Amino acid sequence: MDSEEDDALQQDSTGLPAAPPVQQFYRPTKEVTLKTISLAEMLTSNHAIWQPEDFAYESPQEPTRSLFPESDVSWNRVQQPPEISASLNSVQPQQTELHKHQRTPQSPTPELIVSLIREMLTKQEMILDQQQSILRILNAKQPQDTDYVIEHGLLPVKDLLALNTLEQKLRAVDFKEKLINHLGLVGGFDTKDTVWRTMHRTISNDLAKSINWRGVNGKISLAALQIKDVVIDAVRKNVFSSTATNSEIENVMKRWLHLASDRDGGRKRRQKE
Repeated sequence: MDSEEDDALQQDSTGLPAAPPVQQFYRPTKEVTLKTISLAEMLTSNHAIWQPEDFAYESPQEPTRSLFPESDVSWNRVQQPPEISASLNSVQPQQTELHKHQRTPQSPTPELIVSLIREMLTKQEMILDQQQSILRILNAKQPQDTDYVIEHGLLPVKDLLALNTLEQKLRAVDFKEKLINHLGLVGGFDTKDTVWRTMHRTISNDLAKSINWRGVNGKISLAALQIKDVVIDAVRKNVFSSTATNSEIENVMKRWLHLASDRDGGRKRRQKE
């Protein structure tokens, strides 16, 4: 009665109908039970200890790479498409066969070895023949010690009488060749130096004052003497002037004769006078 009166009072006071009674709803919960498993059952059983159904998560299966792969297994080849792997497999035997031919050269046959030995012996005989020919040429051209020796006091020519005597002796070919070899030992570092030394060894400076190239002004003509040819041939004996021409040698000879009056203090004496 009291509740009904209270409801009536509330309805009368607010002018609204009374609220219905509140109903409570309960959500059923799943019971999770834990089962105690012994260590022996854990090792022999295939079931996991705890497999909650609410968390169904599967990790992606990724290929694992071994730390010590076998020699015939390639990791990159496993991940390649089938058509690429097939093409690589077809190329690999060809490369292996090519490397095999490159690494194992063909062994020479006995016939080839005999042919090579004969060729080597033939070339060796040719080299020996060439060496013997060179030795014969050198021995033939090598003069003896007597080919350089001339009479003591014959050179340098000091006067006209000694010059005429020398010209007569130069008619003999052996003496002329001996004199050329003798003067060829004078040497020099170039054509000019060689000619200068050879002329100084052949003609004294006093006699050179009365000689010029063409014999003008009452002087003796060197161009008409045989000693001129001897000097030219002797200059060419030197390796540093062996290619000198007659014109080059003759020009130096002319210059040497022209300066005869200035040598041995002749220029200073003229300046004092």
